[in-house]
Amino acid sequence: MKSSTSHPSFSGAFLAVILVVCSLVGLAEEPGVEPKHAAAIVQAIEDEVYDYGLEQAYEDIGSTNIKNVREVNVYIYANAKQKDGYNVIYKLPLPYGEIYRMVQINEDGLAFLFGRPEKGFPPTGPAFSTVYADDDWLCKTKAAAAKFHFEIQIEPTKERLDQAMARQHERYGYSALAQSRHTIQRQSKH
Repeated sequence: MKSSTSHPSFSGAFLAVILVVCSLVGLAEEPGVEPKHAAAIVQAIEDEVYDYGLEQAYEDIGSTNIKNVREVNVYIYANAKQKDGYNVIYKLPLPYGEIYRMVQINEDGLAFLFGRPEKGFPPTGPAFSTVYADDDWLCKTKAAAAKFHFEIQIEPTKERLDQAMARQHERYGYSALAQSRHTIQRQSKH
């Protein structure tokens, strides 16, 4: 009677199949970036840039894909501890620099960025400057994340600004651009 160990090719092939299945199961457990969520995150970043009037400062950030439009990388990875939550790394103009932020997608598919530019991005909390992060961690995190990009029009149309302002108001109940327009209107009346 032969033992089952006498068929090394069978057990080797069986082991290889088991390893492949286990690795695929592991991949399936890793939360990915849903395309609709990536689009919502990109839109939220672009909206914030326009809402805070930061678009002119992007003139030297990222790369040019067409005249007056800058393309900037954003690294997105799923936050396994938060349903429909993500973490992102991307560049804002100075004085902010590269930042890490948590993002939440609501039931309507709208992305909410944690932290606000006017409050800065301190070393603690769900949004911080990557200058505070360990370099090795940052490099590994970016390498493991899905790489997307957002586009900033250096001279956006009024329509684009109005859309950004409306979505920011829907997200946060506040729009920096709407507030500044309101302030300018009040000042011009006096």
